[in-house]
Amino acid sequence: MKGLGPAELEKVVEHLQAALAILQPDKDNQDERNPNWFRDTGHLTDAGIAHLFSLFERGVSIYAAAKEMKISYRATALRHADWKKKKV
Repeated sequence: MKGLGPAELEKVVEHLQAALAILQPDKDNQDERNPNWFRDTGHLTDAGIAHLFSLFERGVSIYAAAKEMKISYRATALRHADWKKKKV
């Protein structure tokens, strides 16, 4: 049986850290979101979208980005699709 190389092990560790980030509760107050990222309606501001896109640029997963921004997975996945289109 062939073992995993360093690159594969690094990817496994990244995926495990993302899974742990989803499963572990935040130590901070979970209800507070950065007010600069959201309009009064709850929609993302331009600054919020820019921050979310910067997370994708750094390779953060959709799940981890949703958790950090405290928004739904679906909303994050839709923004991820927008980001991919603009990136091309």
